[in-house]
Amino acid sequence: MTLKQEAYFSLPALPWMIVIATGMYILFGSAFWPSIVPYAYLGPVGSLAKYLKDEYPAFLVFLAVSTVIVHFGEALYCMKMCGRKNISDSYRVLWFLSTMAFGGASLKKLSKYKQGASATKLQD
Repeated sequence: MTLKQEAYFSLPALPWMIVIATGMYILFGSAFWPSIVPYAYLGPVGSLAKYLKDEYPAFLVFLAVSTVIVHFGEALYCMKMCGRKNISDSYRVLWFLSTMAFGGASLKKLSKYKQGASATKLQD
């Protein structure tokens, strides 16, 4: 007997998406395209990013590459988790992309999902 595949996808909370996207922009911008980051407007975070860019550029590149590797690993684990929760293939792709972009915030949202539960019950 084949179980019915679930059609479930939900993005992380908006504050998490903003914080993660901004952090990734600053990290990757500082590591690879320093001219696009407005350090002066970012307060202490900008000062830290500029300092790291000037004094430890190799560390920033290492941090950026490590971030991609970790997010990719989380996304692969997300695919496995989607399989266990019987989520359909088209929604697995959405979960994979969301986890690549937002990492643990997306993975946490998926881990809270109970098979057979409606998406409206999961809103935080």
